[in-house]
Amino acid sequence: MSIDRLPNETELRRILTDEGVPAFRLDRLVKEFLDSWADQNVVREEDKLWSFQHGFTADKVSLYGMNQQNCEDYISDIAFFRRDSYKNLMHCRWFDDKLSTWYMLSPFRDRMPTHHFYLCKGLVHPLDTVQSKAKADHSDVMRLLREKGVLAAKVCFGGHGVGFHKLSIVDGQICVDGKIMEEKQFVEVFLPQLENYLITDFVEPTPDLVTITNGVTGVLRCITVFVEGEAHLASAIYKFGSHKGDVVTDYDGTIYLGVNPEDGSLFSPKIKSKSGAIEYLSSIDKHPETGVPLKGRIPNWSNSVQKLLEVSEYLQPTPFLTFDIIPRMNGIQIIEINSHGRPRTTQPHFPLFKNEWFRKLFADAYGYRLPEV
Repeated sequence: MSIDRLPNETELRRILTDEGVPAFRLDRLVKEFLDSWADQNVVREEDKLWSFQHGFTADKVSLYGMNQQNCEDYISDIAFFRRDSYKNLMHCRWFDDKLSTWYMLSPFRDRMPTHHFYLCKGLVHPLDTVQSKAKADHSDVMRLLREKGVLAAKVCFGGHGVGFHKLSIVDGQICVDGKIMEEKQFVEVFLPQLENYLITDFVEPTPDLVTITNGVTGVLRCITVFVEGEAHLASAIYKFGSHKGDVVTDYDGTIYLGVNPEDGSLFSPKIKSKSGAIEYLSSIDKHPETGVPLKGRIPNWSNSVQKLLEVSEYLQPTPFLTFDIIPRMNGIQIIEINSHGRPRTTQPHFPLFKNEWFRKLFADAYGYRLPEV
């Protein structure tokens, strides 16, 4: 018989397991389905069963603008998180650990912020070519900060800006995330407690993009696929932040814009809001804090795309890559690569199955439906 009602949690776990969702993803996906079914504000009752039958959490109907006619344009939550869809699973550590990514991308270091030190277990390990043979301690990080004026401290595992610290010198004083800190505390307390951290250059986007947010950085997210011996750009979006979220991304208030793959122009800005655990998007024309119109263009676009395709070709064993990038006038700076980047922030602007190369790579997931049970 067909699935004609929403399952309870036990039944849902069995269904997702039978559909091939691995154990390490199961709890999170179960919660997302249950949260979407419990929502009474954003999600319509009539969408809950239909979206589940097609493999989506119920909030995706409004988030994607999805209906019966276009639902096959989108990769569903269940299909995306089945084990067969983890195209990079054997090599995910290349990207889940930012230090590993630094070494993996050694031929492209001119397209990455310089990583100066690795901090672990109270030790300081120099990473860049100038200091690679030298011993170092926490005072060397302090000296570099005074020389550079601004640095970033990034935890090797994790994402969404969690664990990120902006280190700066303002009027001669040390600031951590905008708060003044005495040098003794910085060198003897703050730095030694950073475990599995990189000290790297702090990189900001091109000035016209920073102006829109009055100094808060943003990030370009691009998906590439390697199919039939060639690399292809599948989608690109730009995420604007606000002072509310600072360096944290994908929070309530993030603004997402599509990036035209032909010329790098920004289009269709949407701001994220939340109702409980449920995210939804609303169209917006100006940045809510600055009033500046949300429009522009990614500089050096064609050269930037070409560089991403070169990286994709270099990393052929991992055919599905999601890049987080800082766009600059002289080209991109790759901040990190996600081994299985979620499509929920991309598909409102780029339904991924409308891209023929993504559709070929994820052919087994195309047109997914829950089987009859």
